[in-house]
Amino acid sequence: MRVVFTVLASASAALVIFVSSSSAHGELGRRAADAKGRYVVDLAGESEGAVRKAAGAFARLGLDVAGVDYRQRRVELILTGGTARSLEAKYHIRPLSVEGIVSAVDPRYHTPEQVAAKLKELADRYPRFAKVHEIGRTTEGRPILALEIATPDPVLKPAVLFDGMHHAREIMTPEIVLDIGEQLLQNAKEGSRVRFGPAAADLLSRVRVWIVPQVNPDGNNIVWTSDIWWRKNAWRKKGKVTGVDLNRNYPFQWGKCKGSSGSPGQDAFRGPSAGSEPETEAVFRLADRIRPIGYLTYHSFGELVLAPYGCQGQFTSENELLTRIGKALAESLPTDDGRSHYTYGLSWEVLYQNDGTSADHIFAQFGAPSYALEVNTSFQPSYSLREPTLQKHRVGWALFIETLLKNMLTVRVKDESGRPVKALVEFSHIVHKAGERAFMTDETGVFFKVLAPGQTLLRVTGPEGRRHEVSVTMNEEPQVIEITL
Repeated sequence: MRVVFTVLASASAALVIFVSSSSAHGELGRRAADAKGRYVVDLAGESEGAVRKAAGAFARLGLDVAGVDYRQRRVELILTGGTARSLEAKYHIRPLSVEGIVSAVDPRYHTPEQVAAKLKELADRYPRFAKVHEIGRTTEGRPILALEIATPDPVLKPAVLFDGMHHAREIMTPEIVLDIGEQLLQNAKEGSRVRFGPAAADLLSRVRVWIVPQVNPDGNNIVWTSDIWWRKNAWRKKGKVTGVDLNRNYPFQWGKCKGSSGSPGQDAFRGPSAGSEPETEAVFRLADRIRPIGYLTYHSFGELVLAPYGCQGQFTSENELLTRIGKALAESLPTDDGRSHYTYGLSWEVLYQNDGTSADHIFAQFGAPSYALEVNTSFQPSYSLREPTLQKHRVGWALFIETLLKNMLTVRVKDESGRPVKALVEFSHIVHKAGERAFMTDETGVFFKVLAPGQTLLRVTGPEGRRHEVSVTMNEEPQVIEITL
């Protein structure tokens, strides 16, 4: 198939894509106007950059960009038949499949009720290591549950956070996050090892793991009961469920760079205000409480590892650290077809720009290496892919935790009487220039930070202006710095 496409230079100009396929013509007209389905724009023979531009242009037009496949050079969209027909003359979109409004999700995947039951089951089965926390309630009153996993000792440990299903239709993501909890707990109880990682009990003696398998149970309920392509939560406008894209609703850089929509009718609607949604608030309040040193949020699809930040051309001052960890994570994850590995990059580099995302927010608040993982090549993959997906991601998340701990600096600050000091912590190579939160020790006088190998100057300033500076050299071994102010 020969494809010719043009992206006009003006930011407000339309994207024009002509697909030469005789079979595509006429098909759209036969589809039901209110039925949603998968549609694809094939860009065979074009460059990755051209595919990326096309995906970004579709997103700017407010279309639901489901995923981008760089190996096959195509962009997939979720549209109603009516919308597809209205775009046919301009875009010549080829339908892949169309589903009615009845749920087609494989019943073996976890429903919202089953996710909640599974977390409680794990806590009951492993009471020595696990505890369930209700971290919030949804718009429709469903509990948002987290599972805390650690050894039962009073030692202060750094925390690592994992979550899934910000987007309601991404049904594989709670499966992965639940599996993180189950694998750690089972291996810790049996004294066995996490694959390619340390003994689980030893790991949990050094880190506290928090999992939130399903951030968006309201939206997922809609997927199971009425609309398998639903993306948002159940936010209402004038009594009608309209929904907010939870992964565009976080306060950091909310609505900053046209990486979301201000229109409630759009799938990327960022909400009426920054952090407005109870689901979003539940996650960032939990993060404020546990101050994570690392964060993985699971999405689908595209087989990508995406690092902060999401706005075009924007890098963090810790891009070296994020790249080092992110590339290793991507290389540990084979694609579903076994021909390659996940692709690492910033969203605006390999997908399209976005703002108000959870990974950007948590990195900006805590300096924690944070990544969005886009798993599989569809929103609702065959259940036969579940076990292979869980197995490959066990390698990824175990590697992630161990890498964080290997490169972690612990700063302990006290006064001359030995009492903990809440102090400002700064590093010479880290510049907060995008509104990031300053680093502070907690109420126990402790601050945990993952750093890239190399040398940096650590500066600690107490509440009365007392300051201490020390050179720190990281060499892939954990370090502890004790400072008296």
